[in-house]
Amino acid sequence: MILSLLCALALGAPGEDARPAKLGIDEIIRGIEANEKAWRAQGSWMVRYTHSRERIDPAPGSLVLYPDNRLTNARKGPWLFAREEQADGPGPMPTITGRNTWVLWKNGIYTERDRQNVRIMNGAQVMADPGALALQTFYYPGTLFRDFLSDTFDIPEAFFQESP
Repeated sequence: MILSLLCALALGAPGEDARPAKLGIDEIIRGIEANEKAWRAQGSWMVRYTHSRERIDPAPGSLVLYPDNRLTNARKGPWLFAREEQADGPGPMPTITGRNTWVLWKNGIYTERDRQNVRIMNGAQVMADPGALALQTFYYPGTLFRDFLSDTFDIPEAFFQESP
């Protein structure tokens, strides 16, 4: 995925006339590293955004309405917080149940709340549970290819390996 992003940055949009690259791969990587260092240099940060899905011309009977998610991602030193709010799908019998969740990683303890359900885990339990919300609710920072999780709890090396 990163290679395709780098190619798109270097080559431009399909169909455009080819132009000479202005940056080499080493310069691009240094820029990404500098940007991540700038994010981490802040003592705390918070970003709020809406995550939307749109399907254009779906096959008949395949359209699933997915209401917008309102997300908050935040860090304060070693603390991590994320909140996701989503309405139920439209109509009297919605195809999707909305969400009202939050997660907090603080002082070595991970707390996850989904409506009235609460789970409290340590880092090893979080990494053993691919459904853990902390691994799923950093959409925007994740699309920036920034690592905002590994300094909060231990992530096994196997997590970073691609499946064959």
